[in-house]
Amino acid sequence: MQQEFVMRSFGSETAKRACTRWLPTSSAVLLTVTLAAFSGCTGRTVELPPLTQHETQIHYPGRIIWHDLLTDDLSGAKRFYGNLFGWQFTDFDSADFVYTIAWNHGHPIAGFVEKDDEQPRPASQWFSLLSVEDVDRAVRQTERYGGSVPLKPITAPERGRFAIIRDPGGALLTVIRTRWGDPDIGAPEENDWFWNELWTEKVDEAALFYRELVGFQARSLANESGTQPYLIFQHNGIPAAGAARLPMADGGPAWLPYVRVSDLDGTVSRAESLGGRILIAPNPNIRSGTVAVIADPSGAIFGIQQIPASR
Repeated sequence: MQQEFVMRSFGSETAKRACTRWLPTSSAVLLTVTLAAFSGCTGRTVELPPLTQHETQIHYPGRIIWHDLLTDDLSGAKRFYGNLFGWQFTDFDSADFVYTIAWNHGHPIAGFVEKDDEQPRPASQWFSLLSVEDVDRAVRQTERYGGSVPLKPITAPERGRFAIIRDPGGALLTVIRTRWGDPDIGAPEENDWFWNELWTEKVDEAALFYRELVGFQARSLANESGTQPYLIFQHNGIPAAGAARLPMADGGPAWLPYVRVSDLDGTVSRAESLGGRILIAPNPNIRSGTVAVIADPSGAIFGIQQIPASR
């Protein structure tokens, strides 16, 4: 039940602002400021809702298990994704901010976090959460192999232990060990998350980094033109994510999540009507015309891929 998720206050606005002043301010780190402020550098207990409705103690290390949206327009984000995908929402108010859980087909699918109005742009981004065996070890490995750690490990009693890392190419990622178990990984339904893809200028370096971080084994595929390689990251023989060279000259390195849809053209048209921008339109030369990349009205980027509904 949605009511099983509970969120409590993180502390005063004054404490949050004091914490924020000590955080890094480079452009690659600005997007972590809100999450860091919400997650207890004041020394208070961190309260975040769990990622599962029931305790399972089942974990899926090496799999991306959740996504959080950092946005400068929470009400607009709920309107956009609700109308685009039919997601429903539950808000969790605290003294300082609102955290929202998005639901699809009766199960929780993502969290929405509203950015502090005083933070500069860029403002909005999807964060992917990677399950790991040991967050502190993942942080040490990140630093050892050329990455950095904008948000050091923090423990939330209900959610678990997590940190935000930045790989050597600049892409941000949350690593987490959940307390009660990871969300179930099953066949994605329509409008569920379907795939995750790393966009980077340094594909080969990324493969080495994530091998050391989480044990990913990279398998190379030629794309349709046969020029730029596409890597499949596997974990214990199971495809876990992809990696590709940045496809847009004006974009930066990032982890891109994809949503499964049954009507690609209809979803693209609806996204535009709701104020989204189509960054990569459906193209028969790109995965047989089954994908598109969209920026929501506040600038957060995600992909969609058409997978026909089962009959």
